[in-house]
Amino acid sequence: MVFLDVIVNVCCRRLLHREEYSFDEHADSFASSVIKVRGPAQYFALGFKDRNLEEKYLNFVATRGKGRNLLGLSAAFILVFLFWLSEVVWVRLMLENEDHPQVGFLWKWFVPKTVVLVDFALGVAALACLYKNVLPRLRKRCVFFIIGAVFLIYFACMAYNFSVSVYNSPFMIEDDRVTSHPSGWALRLWFYEFPPVLCSLAMDITVLLTLEIVSIFVVVFVVAIPLAKGAWATYEDENIITYAWQGVCVGKDPYCAFMLRWFAILPLVSLLLFSIVILCVSYFVERGARRAFVNNELVEAFDRRRERENELKKKVQENLIHSIFPPAIAKEVIALQEEDLAEADGYSSLEGSLNINNMELSLQAIAGGIGKTVARLHMNVTILFTDIVGFTAMSRVSLPYEVMEFLHKLFVRFDELVD
Repeated sequence: MVFLDVIVNVCCRRLLHREEYSFDEHADSFASSVIKVRGPAQYFALGFKDRNLEEKYLNFVATRGKGRNLLGLSAAFILVFLFWLSEVVWVRLMLENEDHPQVGFLWKWFVPKTVVLVDFALGVAALACLYKNVLPRLRKRCVFFIIGAVFLIYFACMAYNFSVSVYNSPFMIEDDRVTSHPSGWALRLWFYEFPPVLCSLAMDITVLLTLEIVSIFVVVFVVAIPLAKGAWATYEDENIITYAWQGVCVGKDPYCAFMLRWFAILPLVSLLLFSIVILCVSYFVERGARRAFVNNELVEAFDRRRERENELKKKVQENLIHSIFPPAIAKEVIALQEEDLAEADGYSSLEGSLNINNMELSLQAIAGGIGKTVARLHMNVTILFTDIVGFTAMSRVSLPYEVMEFLHKLFVRFDELVD
């Protein structure tokens, strides 16, 4: 994700940023609506229109894909190591024969593969260090830059190696007879250059990175180098017929030449087909990953909303308790309620547990718990004993709210006299 990421997420970031999406604002809609509520808008293959949300998604995928990314890149390293071992044996045999005509470009053949081996080894080590937070300042999405850079170096080295091994004349001619298979270069791609690319199927990477890896492989190894070196000429009618009648088929059998043409094209067709399959699998995997990311963000938004509601209920509950009891008593009631809820439900605080509908404030709890420590020392206390003359008779003929209003005004007047 070297080139496409720079283009999409750096150069075109402002152009692509078309939305400011908040999961907190939409949490209520998702919870209460019976119809499908619009989630964050997305571009096809380019991610969310909210580029800040896209940045968060990339970190989410990079963190979630720790095991798969390490496994895929390690598998590619093992394949490259096995190919490198075979090259070591071949180089040793060639060096023993100093008169061999290929000794001149022997090191040009071997050195690029050694660089590729070191490249994948450093890539695996970099991924391991990043996931272990050896460099905490680096974001997890740098995983995609590491994987992209590893494959970019791989393609550069193997392109050079492939170009020096595909000759301008792709046929091996012995005694005026064509003896090499026309699709030999395609078979080499299948079994030599393409296997590390197949390892990307095991990785949890974005579709843009997969598109970059597959497209560079196809453009360089299937189109550019074969065209430059004349490898596509192996599929021309003249060369197919020459190979069929001189090297394989007995006599000039047209059916044999037709089958040979089909088998010559089949490796290349299957190579391109598998490249398309890799892209399709990556696309559908990313669709699932984006749905999982949205669901995860919704769950977190619901949790934050529930925390806010519980905090609000807690404040309402405490205000209610303070409106009923004096401050010292209210504080003790709240502390007692916390202890009761901690024993009953395993909670250590009122948060997330107190609400008006299921309060467990009982007379038994207040009398049994508060009565032991309710005594307080107050200085300069005045006690007023009073009797309201005719109160009983007035209560009989007055409405309840009139009696309460009378008492309220009376005690308010007493308080003013005291003050």
